[in-house]
Amino acid sequence: QGDFVETELESLLLAANAPAQVLTAFQAHAAARKGMLFTPRGALAYAMAATFCAAGLAAEALDGTTPLATRRAILQRLHTGETRVVANCAVLTEGFDEPSVDCIIVARPTQSAPLYQQMLGRGTRTYPGKTDCLVLDVVGVSTHHTLHTAATLFDCDARRLARQSVLELLE
Repeated sequence: QGDFVETELESLLLAANAPAQVLTAFQAHAAARKGMLFTPRGALAYAMAATFCAAGLAAEALDGTTPLATRRAILQRLHTGETRVVANCAVLTEGFDEPSVDCIIVARPTQSAPLYQQMLGRGTRTYPGKTDCLVLDVVGVSTHHTLHTAATLFDCDARRLARQSVLELLE
């Protein structure tokens, strides 16, 4: 259907020891952040969470089979910070909002620009004290897709847009 075969992705990522690689990237670049991790299949999401937990980082995983009450409890722990990283497979991509998340970990290759944008959108919500959202693209998706920003939508210089409003720049 125009995207990668998820079972093959999961097998390749597990064979490449992706959980350990993702943990290393998180520890190096996002250790103080609250993350949401996207995987192609549930087994990889659970392997990611187990790897993070083994390293002493509070992490949990969920997928489409996770009971609603369990899912809500996991997401509440993410909200409070008791859980630092939630790995998921096709559950939190759309319709979920936890604005305190300030790290998106893309461990799910995709050829779909809308899917990529939805994953990143989980980290773009404003939240008191949040100044940015770090994207850890550990599978190279960002080399194939672009994000639309106010600067690209209005064909403005991003540096100038940081100092002026869109309306000021368009005048």
